[in-house]
Amino acid sequence: MHGGNILSATMRATIYVPPSKEFPHLAVVFHTDGTILLARPFASAEEASQYVADVSSSLVAIGATYDDVKEAKDASTAEPASEGELSLD
Repeated sequence: MHGGNILSATMRATIYVPPSKEFPHLAVVFHTDGTILLARPFASAEEASQYVADVSSSLVAIGATYDDVKEAKDASTAEPASEGELSLD
């Protein structure tokens, strides 16, 4: 694991180094309560570090909070409404 980065008062990020070459490096953004907000694989630690830096600057630039990120994550993983079902999105 590469060292953790503080993204905000409620968000942290880290990069996990793979146990062997068959696996990718993994960039993970956590809420301070341990909830995983974002996770993405990368071919190298450098790419993962750049992703964390980009996410960090983007979140800071827009003033995003944990609730904003969680709401976006929940919306992206929500089941689409089935045919004939009303969607309130």
